[in-house]
Amino acid sequence: MARNNRTVDRDERVESLLDAAEQAFLDSGYTSTTMAQIAREAGVTGPNLYWYFGSKDGALAAVQRRVQERVMERVALTETNAMARLELYLEIMRAEARPLHRMLHERASHSDAVAEVLDDVHSAIEGLIFDAVRERNAMFDETETVLALAMATIEGTNAVMSPEHSSRLLRFAIERTVPARDGSGDTDHAG
Repeated sequence: MARNNRTVDRDERVESLLDAAEQAFLDSGYTSTTMAQIAREAGVTGPNLYWYFGSKDGALAAVQRRVQERVMERVALTETNAMARLELYLEIMRAEARPLHRMLHERASHSDAVAEVLDDVHSAIEGLIFDAVRERNAMFDETETVLALAMATIEGTNAVMSPEHSSRLLRFAIERTVPARDGSGDTDHAG
């Protein structure tokens, strides 16, 4: 017997709503996506959708939180080297969620929920950068400067939709500015 939406448990319903919202945002962009469209795709009524998310910004924030969790899980399970984790994170986000990141920037000044999730994304990226710098040289004194440089690189390549991948630029910047522990400047990765 087929289940209707009343018999679907809350977690399944939220996943269905997030799937529909993510696809709508990626297909149509923020401005062209409507809550009615998301509800229709998820097979719920508009009022039900508002009950779960409250607003389109709330839906965008929830989608990004889920994307962030999935990506961080994949990165943690796949890579043990800090620089490789940072690169993998950036590659996945670029391939799967770059438009969402741009939407977050566009909406952050209009929505506390979106601003909060954007801050969380930036904190996660900064954590990955910090780990990569500290793995290379735990005693490096200019970590904050490298963090700022790395974040500017990521945001800049994203803002202009650069064909140059930020992970390559970050590896270059970290390897050229952070001396290796043994002082040789050599890396254990051919880049």
